[in-house]
Amino acid sequence: MKNDMALLMYGKKFGGKILPDNGGKELVKTKLVSGEVLMISKNRIVGYCHCYLHRGALTKNLLKEHDCVGKGCHYFEKCAEAPYWVEKQKKRDESARQRERKRTEEEQKKALDESRIREAQKIADLLGYDMKVIQIKKTEGKKHFVMFYISDRDENDWYRFVDLAREFGHSRWAYVELRHIKDMQGNYVTF
Repeated sequence: MKNDMALLMYGKKFGGKILPDNGGKELVKTKLVSGEVLMISKNRIVGYCHCYLHRGALTKNLLKEHDCVGKGCHYFEKCAEAPYWVEKQKKRDESARQRERKRTEEEQKKALDESRIREAQKIADLLGYDMKVIQIKKTEGKKHFVMFYISDRDENDWYRFVDLAREFGHSRWAYVELRHIKDMQGNYVTF
């Protein structure tokens, strides 16, 4: 009987819309900030407004309409146990976990890149090459690296460092492409 009353009241107030089935949840008679007094599920109440102009409960739609949270209204009291806030907190936590996961992956990738550069520079020093490895990128192909370097010559002198590419690639079973870095004017960078 109570549920039928709620459906009837809700249907009259809002142009024939029907209150969703409450699934056996407890209905409460409450005054909304819009002025209506309705029988609604406790779970649909997300907060209360204590402003003397429109004191009452807020549902999710009324909360968005009034923008209480966005305005930072000090009359607004949040019902923290409402499913709306619980779900919102879960989404925030998940996005924080995703940001943390992405940051960790980026740090691991950066550490791996730095270790590759150190290893390549160590090989270059052992071979007695007068060059500095700046960056090593792994391309889309699984077995392909591009090694960017600078040397003491202002020409494309990759052929001088072929042994470095072979040695670095041999330990990874990969092909290594050497590229002398150019500046903005198109000249090869030297040190």
